[in-house]
Amino acid sequence: MNDHVYALVLGFVQGLTEFLPVSSSGHLVLLEHALPGWHPPGVLFDAVLHLGTLLSVLVFYASDIARIAVETVRGTGSGRRFVGAVVLASIPTAAIGLGFQDQFEAWFARPDAVGAFLIVTAAMLFVAARYWDRANIDRVGWLDALLIGVAQGLAITPGISRSGSTVTVGLIRGIEPATAARFSFLMSVPAICGAVLLKFIQAPDSLPPTSVVIVGFVAAALSGYWAIRVFVGTLVRGRFRRFAWYCLLLGIAARCLF
Repeated sequence: MNDHVYALVLGFVQGLTEFLPVSSSGHLVLLEHALPGWHPPGVLFDAVLHLGTLLSVLVFYASDIARIAVETVRGTGSGRRFVGAVVLASIPTAAIGLGFQDQFEAWFARPDAVGAFLIVTAAMLFVAARYWDRANIDRVGWLDALLIGVAQGLAITPGISRSGSTVTVGLIRGIEPATAARFSFLMSVPAICGAVLLKFIQAPDSLPPTSVVIVGFVAAALSGYWAIRVFVGTLVRGRFRRFAWYCLLLGIAARCLF
């Protein structure tokens, strides 16, 4: 496959599945085992793709980020509390990610395990759908932040959706859909930054040509922005069971084929 086409496809898949509740890492593992000649991205190129998805979050929630920053500096509104909740949620995420890194990496070589975890993601989304119309709290409490942070840490597992698991916990805790989604995506910012930094520190490889990097970055950013918009819209309208069915069918297929 042409390098530019490969970067375009990979960036599109990364951005789309990073924010839709279907597990980006799970899709990349299945693509690697299902398509002849498909190979996973190098460590540095993967970091670039994550920077693209990071940009999509920053752009989509630019007004919220600006408001939170102003409120945090001025000490007014709920800005400082929101930042504190994000920091608190990041602690269990980092602890789980660093403490169980070897186990998580072992699952990346097992598409059958990815299939099982996709079925778990489907189950979580079905549970979330049952709590959707009961969730009406418009802020994230300290215990909420801790539990959502644990969910984000466990979602390093390929096949477990980060957005799906964090939003599910938020809805179960009674947080209304738009607030749960906003917290889920904004708390991903420090997680993505930490993962990218770790990749750059540990990276044994070099980047592909600049034009290839740009194609992948732009594809990830654009598809990521679209994915956030779609997921937030379907979540607010309570129509996200379709993602649960998708994960269930894909998980069953992966279990049968691998």
